[in-house]
Order: sequence, then structure tokens, then C-alpha cells
Amino acid sequence: MHLYYSRMIFRDQLNEIIEDPQLALMGVRIVKEEGFSFFLVIPKMNSNLKPVVRFDCTGYDLVPPLVDFVHPVTFKKLQAQYWPDSTVQDHQLYGQAICLAGTRGFHDHQGHQREQESFDNYRNSLRLINVVKRMKEKIDGMSFPGGGPYEQYNC
Repeated sequence: MHLYYSRMIFRDQLNEIIEDPQLALMGVRIVKEEGFSFFLVIPKMNSNLKPVVRFDCTGYDLVPPLVDFVHPVTFKKLQAQYWPDSTVQDHQLYGQAICLAGTRGFHDHQGHQREQESFDNYRNSLRLINVVKRMKEKIDGMSFPGGGPYEQYNC
């Protein structure tokens, strides 16, 4: 039963992202969908970099989305040396992870196991579009290493 509702919620919230004019103006766009995952190009402000980010929403809304930087052509999770600063380097479950409230990397991290940071406190009000917008803000403030796949491919 949860799978049916999960798919409904996921599809409804994905359409909200697709139809959002603010995200479109910022150049944020979906480049691929796969099951309960979607892949977004999220351009870095004042830069030519256009990172691709996967939102794996398997189990949503019981668990938060897992958000990863991925290769712009293969859509595989990027190797650690290509991840920007401001990411968790040694997450106990995911290795590289994005630490942003509303994501699995945040809520599953040992440093965020306090009651007030439990995903249960977020899930009733959490919308994927808000996580995407916060991710855009985070990317705008990140420093990306040179020579990575985003410089090789024009997404």
C-alpha cells in the first residue's frame, strides 16, 4: 500500500519541480528520471559549472531523499575527488554525502541523531521542491575542484 502512495506523492512533487518558473529561470532542469530517482542540472551561480545531482526518493516520504553529485553523462555517483567542499567526506553509510536538512545524508549522519533533527519532525511539511531550492543555494556557495567532469562536458 505504501508504494502506491509513495509513487503518488513522488509524482505530484516532481511535477511541482518541473512546473516551477523560479527554478526554470535559474536553469535548474530535470535531465533524467529513473524509477523513484530524478537527475537535475543545477547551475552554479556566476559560473559555467552545471553540476548534475541525483535525488533518490526510494521510500519517500517515509525516508528522505538521498542526494548525490553524479557524472553528467553516465549518471553514476562521482568519485570523491570531484565532490565540492562543504560535503561530508566520511559518512558512515554513504561515504560522500550532502549534509542538508531534508536529505538522507543529513538525517542518517551520526552527528544529527538528536530527537529534534529526526526526519519525522520534517516529513509532514517537507516538499521536494524546497530541498531542491536549498540544494541550489548550497551549490551556489560551494567550491568545486578543477578538472572534474563538469568542465569536460557541457550539460
